[in-house]
Amino acid sequence: MLEDVRYDSFPHVLSLKNSGRAQDINYFRDFFDSIFQLSNVEVNTSYGLTAYGACRPFMGFLDSKNNKISRWWDAYNHVKHGWYVNIKEATLKNTIEALAGLFVLNILHKESQEYLIKYHDVITGEFYGLMPRGIVKLFSVSMIGKPRSYRNIMVMAKTPLFMHVFRVDNNVTI
Repeated sequence: MLEDVRYDSFPHVLSLKNSGRAQDINYFRDFFDSIFQLSNVEVNTSYGLTAYGACRPFMGFLDSKNNKISRWWDAYNHVKHGWYVNIKEATLKNTIEALAGLFVLNILHKESQEYLIKYHDVITGEFYGLMPRGIVKLFSVSMIGKPRSYRNIMVMAKTPLFMHVFRVDNNVTI
């Protein structure tokens, strides 16, 4: 995605691509957060009778001055690089938040959305007449969710563990 020229129209992308910076998590934060507004995405988590509540897996992106990403990202790296010393960080909460982050990246990824709508009913619209083709059209005009002209229609992504209600993109209308 970093080499995709479709993102070059965003003001920060070309300067970031030409900066020579290492492509680490902070680079990805600077590249993608302003496009997809990842830091504002909320995911509700539950499984069976257990409700884990809402989480914002990329909320740490808001604190770019301190280069903090998120608790789950730090835990992942600590466990990856020091398994025996940092095993206490391999918690269910960190795992769920990391998987919620992966869920968010998949449902906002433009090339995955049509597949998740048409073939797996992961992304659905709660409105009669809003068929998969209509939902695909809604997502084709916004990077973060649905156009403001569809603010009263709930469009969500749902799996057995995660649920996300897509946000209204006030900058886009159909």
